[in-house]
Amino acid sequence: MTQLPPLIGTNRGSLEVLAAYGERRRAAHAAAAGARANIRQAI
Repeated sequence: MTQLPPLIGTNRGSLEVLAAYGERRRAAHAAAAGARANIRQAI
């Protein structure tokens, strides 16, 4: 993982922002994978 520049504020606040971003990205990937699986089954 690439290092991000330190954000202004507490480290905990920065980590919470990064964690929330990671969760959203993981959910988006899971949704995309699910859609691809559904399309594959439909064919």
